[in-house]
Amino acid sequence: MIKLRERLCFMLVGGLLVVTGQLLPNFLSGDVNAEEKESEIAEFETIRCKKLSIINQVGNDMLIMETDKHGGSISIIDNLGVKNGYFRNDQDGGVFGILSRKTPMSRVHMSFGGVENTAFVSVGYQSEEKNGSLILSHDSNGGSITFIDKGGMYAGTYGINDNGGLAIYDFSNPRKN
Repeated sequence: MIKLRERLCFMLVGGLLVVTGQLLPNFLSGDVNAEEKESEIAEFETIRCKKLSIINQVGNDMLIMETDKHGGSISIIDNLGVKNGYFRNDQDGGVFGILSRKTPMSRVHMSFGGVENTAFVSVGYQSEEKNGSLILSHDSNGGSITFIDKGGMYAGTYGINDNGGLAIYDFSNPRKN
């Protein structure tokens, strides 16, 4: 009977050590900040993380590299904490954007990939009252130019139709010209 108690005690102590060894590091380690030493440069062969924030002198994020369900993204942030640019993956391929957060906001957005390996560039502006864009795109037929009015509605498109000829779509008039 004594030997059984000793064995159970040793098993309990061993189990506690294993559990403590597994859980304790999770509570002790949090975010890691690199130390600032001007004379030394640290070199790493590989750094693995889900999010990397590069900060300025006062500790604000200026560049964020992170992963999501579509892949990776890089965001560029100004001194006010507003995202001004990005390069990321989406469900169709790669996306690149430049934003100006002044009112109205100007933007350039480029997307590549998709089912038919399409690409488009959108140049536009956006405010609380209005929204307008010019979209240059490429699809299986060729290229097209689409105009979006200040109300955010499609105004018209010049493009290539299925036969290879010029197609003009006037969305104020539902017929194809």
